[in-house]
Amino acid sequence: MLKPNAATGFYIGRDKRHLPLDAADEPDLSSILGKIFATSIPQDTGYCTNSWRNPIKSFAEEQGIDYEIEVNRDPVAFKMKAKSLVDVNLGVDAVAVANAAGVPSTQTEEVAASIKAAYNRVRNEEVEVKGTFRYIQINPMLLTALSADDRPAELEPCAQWLKDNPGQTLMVSVTGYHLDEASVSNSLKSGFSSDIKAKLAGKLTDTQIASVETTFERELEKSAELSFSKYFELLTVGRYPASPL
Repeated sequence: MLKPNAATGFYIGRDKRHLPLDAADEPDLSSILGKIFATSIPQDTGYCTNSWRNPIKSFAEEQGIDYEIEVNRDPVAFKMKAKSLVDVNLGVDAVAVANAAGVPSTQTEEVAASIKAAYNRVRNEEVEVKGTFRYIQINPMLLTALSADDRPAELEPCAQWLKDNPGQTLMVSVTGYHLDEASVSNSLKSGFSSDIKAKLAGKLTDTQIASVETTFERELEKSAELSFSKYFELLTVGRYPASPL
């Protein structure tokens, strides 16, 4: 992580970790938000929060205040190389593809090998992915709530430090995206189709070859979606001065 930019006051860094999603497909950001907030407060004042214990989050629940608020949500779409999402030896079961396509059992192994070889030739082609970009921050109302008389005793040092240092009062935010849809690009489709037809011509019927193509494309898309569907890709974390309490 980087130090605040002298000109803008923004704190921007990158965290390559994936954050798991909950049952509602929302990322659990409390640990990273708490960690950024905690590192903003001198440790000798007593902590406000950290990534393992989060009294501010508990305080938010007691006050009926949402700990996190979503500032922005937009659709996102881009392209990735197929090999970065799916390894044909691990992500796609070529034997299962051959079986699902109705390939005779006596030819399954041969066809599966052809599927792997054809995919390896086009794995640098692209898969189109879609999802949602999100910008989330700790609720600014929490800073105001810390000035209330009924705040927990363990948050007293934190609240006092924030009052004594209004210029250092910080809001914390993160940006990232959650992907949920993948589709094989036309270039990957055509490349795979040309190669698999050349390999299987005379060994399978045209109908069987077409079934291998469509089954493989479907399984590749499914495997790509499984590779990212349960994670929130964290892009940036930020902190910046907020108004005094």
